Amino acid sequence: MSDLPPKIIPDSQKIEIQGQWVLVESAQGHINGLFLNSNFSVPSPQAIKFIQNLRVVLAFSVLELVLKIYKQGGAFQAPNEKLQVLMSKSQSCLAWKNYNLVDEGRDKRNKLVHQRLQMETAKAQEYINAIKTELIFWNVINE
Repeated sequence: MSDLPPKIIPDSQKIEIQGQWVLVESAQGHINGLFLNSNFSVPSPQAIKFIQNLRVVLAFSVLELVLKIYKQGGAFQAPNEKLQVLMSKSQSCLAWKNYNLVDEGRDKRNKLVHQRLQMETAKAQEYINAIKTELIFWNVINE
């Protein structure tokens, strides 16, 4: 396995992915702006936690899209397109900076989505940052 990712993602798809990542990055500011321009003065800690958790879901959806593109482009084979399987099988062709942290975040994301178990704001940001690190390392998004 090379440290460099396969050159499979066409520029047009990279632009789409980068646009989706901008949403992940900017969601906090946009939602805070909505609060400040409404009858609410400052988002509550619960609202901030909700926003961060929503950003985690968005970040993992971007990661899943990238891994699906690599799989569909022939970089690796996987029996299905479940995120856990895509992540595991992608290790054969993609160097991960911190696979274990991203996988931990995937598990927490699943608990958030399926069991409504929210994660703490700082932990959510840690998972978002870990995904961002991978996407930058794979030359999918810019710093």
